[in-house]
Amino acid sequence: MKTYQLAMQTVLRLDRGRTALITCTRGMVWLTEAGQDIVLRCGESHRIRGMDRTVIEPLAYSTVSIEHPALVKVATLLDHVQQRFIASLARLRRVKTLAS
Repeated sequence: MKTYQLAMQTVLRLDRGRTALITCTRGMVWLTEAGQDIVLRCGESHRIRGMDRTVIEPLAYSTVSIEHPALVKVATLLDHVQQRFIASLARLRRVKTLAS
């Protein structure tokens, strides 16, 4: 188990492929997995299924413990938004190519 201290503007990303138990040990976090949004308050836990990427964002200065941390990537919120933007551009280019 590994513990992460999360300041505002920090994002944890867990790639798909492994289940993990996420426990909020301080503050409050917003967790998104497969389109489902979950808010964990201090002392609450949630087991992700590992079928899709999971994103954890702090709603305040927070600490989370993750049972299987091998797949965790720490990024800033800007990194997360930038990756989503690049993926959207790639999809638009594919659609444009198919329409030509």
